[in-house]
Order: sequence, then C-alpha cells, then structure tokens
Amino acid sequence: MIGSERLAQQSRLGNVLIEKGWISQEQLGEALVYQHQRETKLGEALIELGFINQSQLSQALKRQSWSRSTIAGLLLAASQMFIAACSSDGSKENAVEITAVAHAKPSVDITSPTGGSEFDQNTTVTFTANASNANDENITGQVVWISDIDGELGTGGSISKSLSAGNHTIIAEVTDSNGAEASESITISVSSSEDSAPVVLIGSPSNRSSFTEGTVIEFVGEASDSEDGNLGSDIRWTSSIDGELGIGDSVNTTLSAGSHVVTARVTDSADNERSHSIHLSVQSAPDMAPVVSITSPGNGSSFNAGDNIAFTANASDNEDGNLGASIQWTSNIDGNLGSGSSITSALSTGSHVITASVADSNGQQVSETINVTVNSASATAPQLSITSPSSGSEFNSDESISFSANASDNEDGNLGSSILWSSNLDGQLGSGANISSQLSAGSHTITASVNDSDGNQVNKVIQLTVNDASNVPPELAITSPSSGDSFNDAEAISFTATANDEEEGNIGHAVQWNSSIDGDFGNGANVSHTLSSGSHVITATVSDTEGEAVSQVININVTEAEDAAPTVAITSPAGGSSIPENETVTLTATASDEEDGDLGSSIVWYSDMDGQIGQGSEISPDLTTGEHQITAEVTDSQGQFSQAQIQITVIVVDGVAVVSWQPPVSNTDETPLSGLAGFKIYYGDDQNNLNNVLVINDPLQLSYDFDSLIQGKTYYFAVTAVDIYGIESRKSEVVSKQL
Repeated sequence: MIGSERLAQQSRLGNVLIEKGWISQEQLGEALVYQHQRETKLGEALIELGFINQSQLSQALKRQSWSRSTIAGLLLAASQMFIAACSSDGSKENAVEITAVAHAKPSVDITSPTGGSEFDQNTTVTFTANASNANDENITGQVVWISDIDGELGTGGSISKSLSAGNHTIIAEVTDSNGAEASESITISVSSSEDSAPVVLIGSPSNRSSFTEGTVIEFVGEASDSEDGNLGSDIRWTSSIDGELGIGDSVNTTLSAGSHVVTARVTDSADNERSHSIHLSVQSAPDMAPVVSITSPGNGSSFNAGDNIAFTANASDNEDGNLGASIQWTSNIDGNLGSGSSITSALSTGSHVITASVADSNGQQVSETINVTVNSASATAPQLSITSPSSGSEFNSDESISFSANASDNEDGNLGSSILWSSNLDGQLGSGANISSQLSAGSHTITASVNDSDGNQVNKVIQLTVNDASNVPPELAITSPSSGDSFNDAEAISFTATANDEEEGNIGHAVQWNSSIDGDFGNGANVSHTLSSGSHVITATVSDTEGEAVSQVININVTEAEDAAPTVAITSPAGGSSIPENETVTLTATASDEEDGDLGSSIVWYSDMDGQIGQGSEISPDLTTGEHQITAEVTDSQGQFSQAQIQITVIVVDGVAVVSWQPPVSNTDETPLSGLAGFKIYYGDDQNNLNNVLVINDPLQLSYDFDSLIQGKTYYFAVTAVDIYGIESRKSEVVSKQL
C-alpha cells in the first residue's frame, strides 16, 4: 500500500487546502488512502470524512485553477487601441513577473462578502479583507482585488464596486516587501438588472456567532424587491442540519448541536430567487441533574409498628424525562425498602430517616429525605388532629392566627394541654389545644406534636402562607387620551398610562386595556389601536405581584371616518428619463386605498401625445418619439380619484460607430500566444465607467458595427482579449467617437 506521507505529497489540491489551514498533512494522507480504496475523487473523500465542507472545496478548486492559469495572462499587442506589454525597445517595464522566494508567506483573509453571496447588477458590493506579513505587521492597504470577469477591481482593505452580471471568482492578493505573495478567493453571483431580482440580508445573528443548545435564537432578516416592495414576510429560513426553521422577517427557534449554515431565501412574483447565508456554531448543553420530591408521607409523620406505610415520590430529568420507576427507597434503620414512584413497606420501631434517591443516564444523582417515627405496637400511640386553620390557608403578617388541635390516648386520655406547636420559620409558637400567634411573612410549615406517657410521639403538619401586611396597592393614571375626546374609526388612537408600585417600582408593562364595545385591546403603558364607532368606556387595570389591582376609566366617542382618496405613485421610470426608441419602455406604479386596499390593477395610464396607453400596475406601451407627459390615474370604490405624473422623452436612435482592433500575438512573458478564444468590447458614454460589455466568441472577428447609438452623444470604447482558459487581458486604451 502506498504510504500516506507519499500520497500526500502527490496532491496539488491537498497542498492548497493545507496552505489555507483547513486540513492537516495527516488528514490529507488519510483522505488519499480513503480515495484509493473507494475509487472516488479526492474532494469527495475529504467531504465524506468530514474534514472540509462543500464551500471550502469550491474555494480550493478555484484557487488551484487560478494558480495554474495566471501565468498565461494575456495583453494585446500595440495598436491604436491597445497598451503594449513591453516598450518599443523590448524592455518589460509593464510585464508581470512571477518570482518564487523562499521565506514565510504573508496571509490574507476575505471578511466580506461571504462566499456564495448573491447580488443584483445595480448593487454596489463592498469587499473587505485583512492582511499581514510573516511578522504580523498589517499590510491590509496593499490588498489587490481581482474578478475573473471584470478584471482588477481596486486596492485596499475595503473597496466598493458594481460588478457585471455572472458568477464571479473574487480574488484578494497581497505581496509583502520581500515579494512573497498570498491570496484568497470566494465565489459570488451577480444577476442581470433585467432580472429585477429581490435583495435579502440577514441582520441578526451575526456571522460566526456561537450559542448553547436549547437557547432560543432570534433570526431577523430584510428582503425587498423593486417590483414587489417589502418581501420580509416571505423570507424562508433553513438550516443545513435542522432543515426548515420558519417563514417571516423574524423567526425564533432553537438549533441542535453542530455547525449550521443558516440561509434566508426569498422569491419575488417573477420567480427570481435570492438568498443570504451565515455560519453558526451550537454547542451541546451541559447535562442537568434530575429532580426528586417525596409527596407522601409528610415529614415528621408517625406510625405504629406493623403498619403498611405508602411511600410516593416524583422524579424527572431534562434529558431523560420521567424517572419515577428508577427511584430507590432506603431507611437508615431497615436499609433498602424498594424501588419505584410508589411503594408500600412496614418499618421497625424507631425514628427513621427515609431517603428517596434517583440517578439519570449520565450518572447525576440526587436525593430527598423525610423523618418518620414508628411506635412500638405494645402501647397504642396517641391520636392527634389539627382542626384549625386548614392547610393551605393565607393570612397577613399583622393578623393573630388561632391554632386548634385535639389529642387523646387510650391510656392517658385527653392530651390537648400537652400539644406543642412550632413553625419552620418562627420556631416554637406555644403549647395547648388552642393558641394564638402572629407569624412572619413567608411560607410556613406548622407542626403540632404530642407524646404519651409511654414516649410514643405523633406529629401533624399543615402549610400556611403569610403575606406582608405592609403591601400598598399600586398607583395608576391614564395620561392620554382625555375623557370626552372624539376620534374616527380609521384613526389609530394612542393610549398611554403610568403605573407605579411602592415595592416594585414602574409596572407600566402590566397595564391591561379594555373597551366596553371592543373588549380587551392591548397590554402595556403605551398602546395604539383603532376602535369601532360608538361611545366607549375605556378601562386601564394593573395588578402588583401581591394581587393588589387598581383601575382607571375614561369615556371617548368614535365616529365613522369619511372615505379617503386613494394614493398612486409612479415608481419607474424616473421623471426626466430619456429612452431610446428601440428600447421597451416599462411603466410601473403602486396604488392603494384605506378601504379598498391594493388598487394596482385599476391604474389607468395616459400620454399627452398617444392618449390612453394601458391599464395595470405595470405596462410596456409603444410610445412615439418626443416628450411625453405620462399620467397614472386611479379611482376607488367610492369614486375618489388620484393621479401621478412624470415627464419622459423617447429619443431617436440612429448613431453608428465601427470599432476595429488587432489580435494579440504573445503572452505577457513574451511567449507565443496560443488558444485565443475571442474578445470583449467595453463601451458607454462615460469613459470612467464602461458598464456595457459585448462578448465576441470568434477570435477571427476583428471589428464590430454599433448601429443603435444615440445621436449627439460621445461614446467610449476599450477592447480585451480572452483565451480558452477564460483569462482576460487588461483593457486597451480607451477611444471615443462623437455622434
């Protein structure tokens, strides 16, 4: 078998991945052996072994392809329209040289945008990166940005650029003072502006955030479209591990443990789709201990020897669920009593400490204990019952509470005077069949106990709650609107109140609002709501944590609103636009009405030159040449009318320009050129922004006639050459022609 070290040395793709720091030499060796055994591709083997993901593989393949092809970069030969790679005396002043230097390389890291991002052609994309040399010195300002479609984009740690349509490989390169080079690449997609694709952006959480399993994560996004407007409610959220997460501009959910790629995706009405992805890490939650609680018998209970005593308890665990069947019961005197959530057992005479214990699947163990007394069967234990107050009763701390109990014994008779009363909070309360006592605020366990002359003891317990008598009711005031105010039923009315409690402070969030006609309509110190027509009694109510509630009332009158006129707005094209006669003119507008909703389909379009030209929210009419006043009109169901107007000009297009060039004959290193595939002509009416591109796939075609240009304008042209590897030369000199 070929050794893993030797296999690792044979893989160029592996070297790229190791250089990026995504795999180790040992992982590459293991993957090559796996590849050989399974007869699969190296990239697929690395993914199947979990060493890299698909995004990392794609970036490495792009980097590998770029490294192999950059040496063959083209530059056109000297002519009227080209910048020569060499000066006339044969020097290589402008030529690109590749030098290998045996010292540590610098590093460069693209921080924005993320690989796989999608943009519209009209969007300005911001590229950012960090770069440092082998001495950790910042050389970010020397980063050079390159697109495999648009060529060099700019220099610096942050640049902003609009890109032509297509799938771009974006490369950030940096060279240190020793000539050592480093680069990183990502792939992004830019759609044609004709697609009118939507835009989607994840606002929260940020990329590379970390969470603990079980944490509820809020995903917030924005989405919009030039035709459809706000698409936030249509955002679909997915996780690479958990699948569908929800729909909307805000989704709250938990994620399972692992490295997630979370994607927000939106589709407009024309089925154009865009997405934005972030990477999240979710760590496994720490194991929590189980909980056990003995429900019967009560702590301090007494029994006679020979009694079958029922023991019950509850046990649960966050991970394992109900653990009742695993509860183990023991006595400090009798040892093991049994297992399960409910058992019955007789105990020997004495004072027992009963323990219920349980362990979860991860070995976490908890227990709870109670005290139980078992009296000798040779003497009958006394009888004891608490007659007042009832268990669960509530009192105030300033109240005197009456405690009553009966106690008797077959041998000793009435033992009422021997009853001892105590509280787990306040200690001894007194003795006798009837006592009175004030208790401090809190949850009390009250115990009544009695002993007969043979030493047999009986205990009885009740639970009481004592509230702090100093609690003061909260204060509440409605500050807006005033009682007697009037509104209409289309108006959002602002309701505000202040609520304060002496113990709790501001409790405005707990205010509840109610209308005598419309019922409950909101919570909080500030609520905005529309009400139906009529005379309303508005009630604001607030309660503190002690249950003290107060209310305030106002009266307001709501009348029916008059019908409002609809609104209409022309969204495209912009007013003052000039449109060539051979281009399709698309007119778009929005229209809505408070009562009728969306009226886009009812918009009627007019031109002061051509008359009525169509109906609907979007039309594409044939307009005659000249200056048009375009009017969009809409009428609602009540006959209310609105219109919007813009001025546009349809211009005559008959300008002609002929562009010709000479083909290149050599590469930048002066080696003969082979594999010429074609040319690209960049043109426009701004010499600093040649944003129109014409692709010519015939290497023998050396001219092109532009016959649909606008008279009276000056156009600028530049040409590049493209080889069979898709490598594009620098642009030629820019030439111009005035029509």
